[in-house]
Amino acid sequence: MAVFSAALRPLSARDIARGAESEDAIKEAFVKCGLQQDLEACDALVTMSGMEDVVRSNAYATRAATLTRLGRTDEALKDLGAALKLDPQNRDALMLKIMLLGDAAEGMNCANENADIADRLKDCDTWVASANDDPRLQADALDARAEALADAGRFNDALADLDRADHQWPNRQDAELHRIDVLRLAGDYPKALDVARKAMADSIFDDAGLLAAEGELLYLTGDRAGAVKAFDAAHKAGAEQILPAFWGAIIRLELKQDAGNDLRAMLADSRMPPLGTAILRLRLGEVGPDAVLSAATAGANARCVAYFNIGHDARLRGDQVAARAAFRKAVDTGRVRLPEYRAAKYLLSRL
Repeated sequence: MAVFSAALRPLSARDIARGAESEDAIKEAFVKCGLQQDLEACDALVTMSGMEDVVRSNAYATRAATLTRLGRTDEALKDLGAALKLDPQNRDALMLKIMLLGDAAEGMNCANENADIADRLKDCDTWVASANDDPRLQADALDARAEALADAGRFNDALADLDRADHQWPNRQDAELHRIDVLRLAGDYPKALDVARKAMADSIFDDAGLLAAEGELLYLTGDRAGAVKAFDAAHKAGAEQILPAFWGAIIRLELKQDAGNDLRAMLADSRMPPLGTAILRLRLGEVGPDAVLSAATAGANARCVAYFNIGHDARLRGDQVAARAAFRKAVDTGRVRLPEYRAAKYLLSRL
């Protein structure tokens, strides 16, 4: 969890701008490579001119994470070697390399949500034990095992691992988000919201991830106006992130507010993938549900996102029958880690 989320996270404009010949192009390539797993974009990214060594190191680490998720371990290890040569202090690259070089790819299954849960937990246990001499490495392993335990429905055990990780490395990045993830999976939205609010109160800057989590949790606990405010703040804090802006827009539609300009601005964004384009056009009334489903070609995650948006759009139009049917299909995908899954389940319970 900690390694993959960090390696896949796009750099901020401030990070990329240092010496970059084309900030927008580099930024777009990071998003496409890390978030959309577009290997052509990854290949272009690592060869782009105008990046300092630290930034190029992150480019190689981002491609390595994508290659790892696609099962191309040998190629990923070569990229990690290049990343660490450019920046020996690149912790994301180092952690992913440790995972891949362990016995039987130790830790890889632990962090792979698509692997068999028994195999994941076995790898997690081995990873936690092997990292016993390094508090920071063990905290990363405990974070990953907590994610696997949560996926297995063992929420109390997952929270106990996060408590141990907090003790080993109290100020690690995204510690609160890991706890929020477990509480969201457990369905304890009020407690997760408390964690998000406390973390924001303690933070010295606006954290886009925490604000987006707060926005979702406010929505799931019935505060739509508060959710819009949080999502807008998340977008402002991380302007390179499109999803908070999208969620703010569709919740404004629920509140009978105009969001057309925001949706059109997102539609013009060059980073928007085909499914996102189809969804935005659906929201603007330019296409129907069939266009969205035709673009949902990337597996169960894409289908869950598609059916949630089809159901939400139908609900706004007053078609409760179509909304209920689409929300049911979104929930039936079982993609419990997606906000669309949680929102579909929440809205289905209110129809």
